[in-house]
Amino acid sequence: MNPIPTAAPASTSAAELVTFARVRCIEWKKAGAMTSSILEGSLAGAQDTLAQLDAGRARQSAAVDLAIPTFRDIAGRGGASPG
Repeated sequence: MNPIPTAAPASTSAAELVTFARVRCIEWKKAGAMTSSILEGSLAGAQDTLAQLDAGRARQSAAVDLAIPTFRDIAGRGGASPG
């Protein structure tokens, strides 16, 4: 069942139509508030994820070079073709 009425009943008085319009407006405001809070939660989650990714990138760029040769350096597989 749709919580937000979309059409007034066929046989209604003017007062009933006004009441119907007010209820519909209130329901739309409630739905808008719910949607807004959901979007705010999604935004907060996305910002948290981005902050974690930025922190990971900062840790990687702060790595210390220990001057230990890699396997490629030791095995002579640096990618250059023998010539």
